[in-house]
Amino acid sequence: MTKGMESEVSNDDSDSPSYDDILDLVHEHQKVIKKQSKQIKQLSALDELNATLVTNYDNLLCKFKFLSKEHEELKLKIENIWNKTNDSLEMEQSIPCTISISKVDASTS
Repeated sequence: MTKGMESEVSNDDSDSPSYDDILDLVHEHQKVIKKQSKQIKQLSALDELNATLVTNYDNLLCKFKFLSKEHEELKLKIENIWNKTNDSLEMEQSIPCTISISKVDASTS
């Protein structure tokens, strides 16, 4: 070869990692991948749990609204009953007693 055409690539492989270094790196990456796979599975499980909790929350919210409505209806019914009983008690108290009641002494009877 001519002098200007010589390759500047050296045969010195000191910049390249050794086979053992490459294996160590591969093993480290495999550990990281396994760890991340476990984390992904845990996150998937948490996602499913979250979906279940959201569904349960929605069901409980619907039941709460239904019970609140029932509570208000019962409250109105109780108020109506109270008003009716108070009205009837007031009517009974306003009617004068026309029956004369005589007291009898227990010692004379």
